[in-house]
Amino acid sequence: QDLGRYFTIDSDGNVDSTWDNMTNLIKDGRALGVFTGKDNNHIELSKDITSLKQFAEAFNITEEAAYALLVNMEKMDGEWINGDNQSFLDQLDPNKLSTSIYETTSAMAD
Repeated sequence: QDLGRYFTIDSDGNVDSTWDNMTNLIKDGRALGVFTGKDNNHIELSKDITSLKQFAEAFNITEEAAYALLVNMEKMDGEWINGDNQSFLDQLDPNKLSTSIYETTSAMAD
């Protein structure tokens, strides 16, 4: 996938995700069977996606990029207002996720 669809780089070189970027991610994720839900404001991970690795493989991106995408999605998630406190990252296997977080932060430090 073209990561430029999911991230925006500003004139200072900072990387972030806009709502348009997240809409692209959701649209692509729905087409790939990664996300389910009635609309772009109410989505969930497919029951078939149980690890960060599966999420990354579905989008054909690295696990580090997948983690960054999910973190950015969490920043824009307003579902907590309705009492939904579960994050996309929480839905993934916590043991595999903690390993991926360690590997991601280690890779970023290098």
